[in-house]
Amino acid sequence: MKEVTDFYQQQGADFFIRANNSAVLIQTAGQQTDWKPCTINYQEYEITSFDYQLGQYTHRIIAYRQANKTGQASLLSNDSKKYLFIITNDKQISEKQAIELYNKRGDSERVFDIQNNDFNWNSMPHSFLHQNTVYLIIMAVAHIIYKWIVAFFADIVNGITKTSRLKKFIFRFVNTVAKFTRSGRREITHLATDNQKLIDFLNSE
Repeated sequence: MKEVTDFYQQQGADFFIRANNSAVLIQTAGQQTDWKPCTINYQEYEITSFDYQLGQYTHRIIAYRQANKTGQASLLSNDSKKYLFIITNDKQISEKQAIELYNKRGDSERVFDIQNNDFNWNSMPHSFLHQNTVYLIIMAVAHIIYKWIVAFFADIVNGITKTSRLKKFIFRFVNTVAKFTRSGRREITHLATDNQKLIDFLNSE
């Protein structure tokens, strides 16, 4: 990596590159005392930055971490957190802005992955380009509507978050047995769930 960072530094170009986890980076990050809480894409992180010598130049490491899923502590960092690193030569940008800027690349790839697998972009239904173009646009609009719906129900349905994929949403919400009855001139929805917030919402005026 040092050849790449040296080249861009000599060219006077700003860069943001994912730095692989190493014992030195994890130990150095674990010793930092100025970690700050930060919310990025609905996820909670702690962020910090520090100088790091790589190749001929001293660059800046943007470090961010969150609790790992296993809860197992690392011997390198002495905590149970997952560490991620970005190396950059931009000394002015904030840690959060640097992470969000770098994540735009991954966000674009993630959008195509969701469209292909959740909204059927990988299976065109027609034989003509103009018809398939309309289909792609409609499914993109469906994705936008879905994001609004899942953000709304994330506070009501257990197990659903604002970043839940369509399959999880269907499993948690759509595949719920329901029975409709009439009582006092109004429709009553009975659900096979103990989620009272969802029952109250569906039966509200």
